[in-house]
Amino acid sequence: MTLGDPVIQGKNTGGEYNVLAYGASSGGSAATNTAAIQSAIDAAEAAVGSDSDLGVCVYIPGGTYDINAGLTLQAGRISIVGDGKYATMIRQTGAADLLTINTSGAGRVGVRNLGLYFEGSGTRCAIKVDHGGGKINNGLLNNLYVDSFPIGIEITGSPQGGFWIISDCAFEGGEYGIYSNYGFGIFLVASSTFHAASTAAIYLRDTNCAAGSACGDFTISGCNFDGGSSTFGVYVNNSTVGYAGNFNISGNKFDAFASGSGHPVYLVSCSAFKVLGNSYCGGALLADQAVTLSSCSNYVIDYEDRTNADPNVNEFGFAIQGAPPKIKLDRTSVGGWDIYIDPYDKLIFADSVSGKGIRITNAGAIEYVT
Repeated sequence: MTLGDPVIQGKNTGGEYNVLAYGASSGGSAATNTAAIQSAIDAAEAAVGSDSDLGVCVYIPGGTYDINAGLTLQAGRISIVGDGKYATMIRQTGAADLLTINTSGAGRVGVRNLGLYFEGSGTRCAIKVDHGGGKINNGLLNNLYVDSFPIGIEITGSPQGGFWIISDCAFEGGEYGIYSNYGFGIFLVASSTFHAASTAAIYLRDTNCAAGSACGDFTISGCNFDGGSSTFGVYVNNSTVGYAGNFNISGNKFDAFASGSGHPVYLVSCSAFKVLGNSYCGGALLADQAVTLSSCSNYVIDYEDRTNADPNVNEFGFAIQGAPPKIKLDRTSVGGWDIYIDPYDKLIFADSVSGKGIRITNAGAIEYVT
């Protein structure tokens, strides 16, 4: 998939299905708009049929469209496109998810240029990507404004390997911006903003994954996380299956997380990952810590704390929970040096074969290990 893909970009190789032609109208009744938009989607699905080269677009012109039930997209090679995330608004007033994508494994789907608003009831999401009928490959969620949904984007089913891009989106309020309890798949979250999610901006858990599943291979980059009352910015927990790795959290800004409870990055049972080049501003990072790790291994992280205006105060550091990590400088069998923090918070430089080296105690004294 490329960003120039006709389906992903909403360009028409097989036609455009304008919801106005099916009876939708800005300011019209929620029941009429729900039926009309779904009819346009159904017509696009019928047009795609079995033609693997055909892609079509469901077009929603600028305006405000109330709906009172859920919409479903069940075929690949279809984009649902508006005039802009602040120009075309779909407002869910009912007790349902706004849009469920379940294409039984068919890929190349996109949702772009829309504002998705919640004035309904219940724990609902703006977009649910359901891999339960088969892994959905090659999807793009781009230029969306998601406001007040308890869950912005939910990933369910078995997404491992499905490639998705979530880019240039804005998530406002709610409990979660992006949420998965089924593992993570392969995806990129880029250039998006998350503001004041009450629990976590991005929450990835493996509770419902099959044993032996590999959950990882994702990148979160170039995003802004404004914590507000959030507990977590990015939360990844793979303690059920026992492996989450090969992911990158880089080049993001984390700002103003809750004092006493906020964690910009919190990782549990993860391996082979990088957390690099992020900035952490505001809040109470000395108490809360910018990067918190529990039972993690084989990682590279850095931590730049810009809480204090004095560049010499609280500038670098990271928090560690669980077994002390070990960073190998030389993996040869004839020796090398390890750098690690022992359970008593002493920094140790030791030869990996003999164990001899130098220890710096909490009091700053240098001790020789023989």
